[in-house]
Amino acid sequence: MYYYYMYNFIIESDFEIQACDKLIFPSKNNKFEIIKYRRLTQEKKAEIYYCSTYDMFTLKYYPLVAYETDKYIILRYLDYYFVAISLNDNEIIVDLDSVDPKMSVNVAIGGALSICMFLLGYIPLHATALEYCKKPLVFIAPSKTGKSTLAYNLIQNGCQSITDDVLPIKTCDNQLVCYSSKNLKIKIDTFLSNQFNIPLEEVNIVTPLENKYWHPLPIGVHSRKNFKIGYLFYLNPSKQNENVSITALPRVEAIKTLLENVHFIHFFPKAKRAYLLEQILFFFKDITIYSVNYEKKYDAIPNILDSVFEFVKKN
Repeated sequence: MYYYYMYNFIIESDFEIQACDKLIFPSKNNKFEIIKYRRLTQEKKAEIYYCSTYDMFTLKYYPLVAYETDKYIILRYLDYYFVAISLNDNEIIVDLDSVDPKMSVNVAIGGALSICMFLLGYIPLHATALEYCKKPLVFIAPSKTGKSTLAYNLIQNGCQSITDDVLPIKTCDNQLVCYSSKNLKIKIDTFLSNQFNIPLEEVNIVTPLENKYWHPLPIGVHSRKNFKIGYLFYLNPSKQNENVSITALPRVEAIKTLLENVHFIHFFPKAKRAYLLEQILFFFKDITIYSVNYEKKYDAIPNILDSVFEFVKKN
């Protein structure tokens, strides 16, 4: 059995996970919840496939399809991967005999883990977060808007990485707490590798279908602390924004933006999605979301960094 530390969980897995550093001596501290990763066996396959109910979620993301049974949420992308999330016992089942087992594992520690965290009472935001002057800066945005590129530039300017892609949030002692990704590596693509002369190893490729690699951050660059949520920014690139500006989002637009940036929200159990809106309204009732408006080009990053740092100093 292999053990890993991600977010606020001890991961207990019967297969190796390349994306995370192994724990040599797993913590016996019961404040950490355990999530079990198990490879798909013939016995488990029979249990998953022959359920009493079988409801397809949506064809919106076809060929990625999702099903909800009485016991599992099932994610499937043709024959490339198959992952099932138990609705009852903190377990994620992964098909390692699929066409692309690396993709199966990537989905298991990404979207599937987000679904599992939601079932445990967390809101998994699609976000990157960094520590700056002992304050957490959270940037929410959809994929391919430059979160990772901005994050690595922030790291080069003295920030510490809290998380690269998913930020789970939960109330603790009446405070909104965000949890760092702990021992999880970050993903970088060949563009970032070339920009910062980062060597890439083929063994660390996320999946052959994705031009990204798992990369361990140097010691001292990855913050493993949990934080009370601080500044929450929404990355809003546009071809029309020649200058960088930071503006507060109106309340209704802020709630809409949060919902749109909950990771894998479309694959949460249908019966619990209304509860998610209640959580968002309660969790973020006193939090302002700021829109960072900028022109989407790499040359704009220095101006974005200057604007964010100046904003934090003034506020």
